[in-house]
Amino acid sequence: MEWSYPELRHRLMKAELWPQGRMARLGCYLTALAAVLFLLQKLLGLFRLSWGEHLGGWVSFLVFCAAVLFFILGFRWVRRRILWRLRNRLIVTYVFIGVIPAVLLVAMGLITLYGLAGQFAVFVVTSEIDAQLRSLEAVNSAATNELAAHIERGDRSTPESLTGLRKRDPAWDRRVVCAWYGDKLLPLCNEFQGSQLTPPAFSKAKFQDIVQDHDRLHLRVGSSMQVGSNKLTVMTSELFDKELVGKIAAGLGEITLYNAVIKPETPTGAGVSG
Repeated sequence: MEWSYPELRHRLMKAELWPQGRMARLGCYLTALAAVLFLLQKLLGLFRLSWGEHLGGWVSFLVFCAAVLFFILGFRWVRRRILWRLRNRLIVTYVFIGVIPAVLLVAMGLITLYGLAGQFAVFVVTSEIDAQLRSLEAVNSAATNELAAHIERGDRSTPESLTGLRKRDPAWDRRVVCAWYGDKLLPLCNEFQGSQLTPPAFSKAKFQDIVQDHDRLHLRVGSSMQVGSNKLTVMTSELFDKELVGKIAAGLGEITLYNAVIKPETPTGAGVSG
């Protein structure tokens, strides 16, 4: 069956599919122009890719504009279809008065609870990391005092506290310890696998932080004191890896670490997000 253009237009207008009004015609023009540019982009890409690279932005822009116009037209069409009866208008009014405020209140409550849960998770993880650092710092300070006493007596043996912890506490299988007397590396480093630690560059008597060493994060504490003519420095470190994070954040879900700007030879912290 052959249709003439006027008959086809009449049928489309009867079905409300023919663009009427400036906004509808503009939307159709933009869609057609975007389609032409898209075909031109693909055609140019067959010959030389660079010729059609700049058309992609125009295609996206025209499609976005056309989508906005069609959304407005669709909203008007739905409004005419639904609100032509008084009953439908009352239903829509009741929805806006009673249902939407309740939905907004529930959504606001859920968003608030989600934010509070995230902040609580951050607090728990940060507190656990601080507890780990304090534990390392206490043992490191005790080892420093013991090692200073050994050096003053001329004995370079390993502090008994570290030897006992290595035997009793499984967590110390992951931790490494190293000590420097002046610029000299003490035998303690070889016994506790700490010879790979970067020599410390902190100026205070004690420090504890999350640091980056050899492109990996570590929980690290250090302490120093003057022993005789040289300074004794002891450092304890534990790799801040997936296993340790899994123990710290057990039951909290996924956590994310954000590295701060790294400065050479400076202990660098890391932010924690739950």
